Amino acid sequence: SDQCGGGILLERTSIIENCVVENNQARNGGGIGSGSWGGTATITNTLINANVATNAGGGIDTYSFSQPMTLTLTSCTISSNRAGRGGGVRGATFVFSSRIYANSATGDIGRTGDYFVNCIISNNTAGRDGGGGAISYSMTDSLVIGNKAGLDGGGVLMYGNDIINSLIVGNTSTVGGGVWGFGHFDLNGCT
Repeated sequence: SDQCGGGILLERTSIIENCVVENNQARNGGGIGSGSWGGTATITNTLINANVATNAGGGIDTYSFSQPMTLTLTSCTISSNRAGRGGGVRGATFVFSSRIYANSATGDIGRTGDYFVNCIISNNTAGRDGGGGAISYSMTDSLVIGNKAGLDGGGVLMYGNDIINSLIVGNTSTVGGGVWGFGHFDLNGCT
């Protein structure tokens, strides 16, 4: 696709289960993208691998200022995707029991998602900020390991609230190797 959703273009209400989305390319959402009309998407037990976005969201891009899509990922693997911004995921709302690894962005990671529970975020890179991801609200019971950013937040950028019962180890950046936070956020039961 020239614009959005190299493999799959999500519309209004979408459900993807037990699929492989691999080796696709687009400007935004190399593997999976959405238009600017909003909606709800659920992706379960799906591999999103080796996709490329020339602009944003190598694996998935559902980010929109005007009408964002509510995206829920459950038991997914998002790996080896590339983009200018947001190598793996850009714009998820809820991410449960998923693995996000070996994705790369030449710029910053973009807004990865809002809520992460029981996830592994490992060996991702960003040329600028947020090697492992940029999380808007909270991360619980997750592992953030071996991610790298050129500037800030090697593990994750946090835009608010909490990191709970999570292990953050072996991440690197110029500032905030493990976590770099904007505004107020709390670390509870973390190592």
